[in-house]
Amino acid sequence: MLYQQIASNKRKTVVLLTVFFLLLALLGYAVGHLFMNSGLMGVTLAILIGLVYAVSMIFQSTEIVMSMNGAREVDRNEEPVLYHVVEDMAMVAQIPMPRVYVIDDASLNAFATGSNPQNAAVAATSGLLDIMNREELEAVIGHEVSHIRNYDIRISTIAVALASAITLLSSMAGRMMWWGGASRSRRN
Repeated sequence: MLYQQIASNKRKTVVLLTVFFLLLALLGYAVGHLFMNSGLMGVTLAILIGLVYAVSMIFQSTEIVMSMNGAREVDRNEEPVLYHVVEDMAMVAQIPMPRVYVIDDASLNAFATGSNPQNAAVAATSGLLDIMNREELEAVIGHEVSHIRNYDIRISTIAVALASAITLLSSMAGRMMWWGGASRSRRN
């Protein structure tokens, strides 16, 4: 059952990439046709932006997500309980030990990120660490480690990257309209 879910998540990743790149190409065509009088130029630009975002998120997702959240990496001496819980859960799940981060925030939250188990990380907020006992923390971290093991984090990571690329193209189109309008509309 587990291997079927992992295979399913990998297939979903391919479908997600295909759909997003088609959507990106469509948006690129519209922007290119409207502002550059060349739909092909817009598609090329959109695909290039999408590839840059996807590759950067695949190889640097952990660093990007953790820096966005103000997380700091900890070792077994700084946060021994959290570190050992993550270590235990990784061993039970039979995945490589993820990097461990703490976010200085009073909210109760934890998450996993990365594009695969080899470069994954788990983060927990200081609020969560303050309020939970070890057994509760094991449940939360076990849940996050299951996302790593099942490759759920890959789908989320790529979805964020491609949504960011679409947002960038939409923002560029909006700014072009605001500052210069479509060259096609001036002639008409």
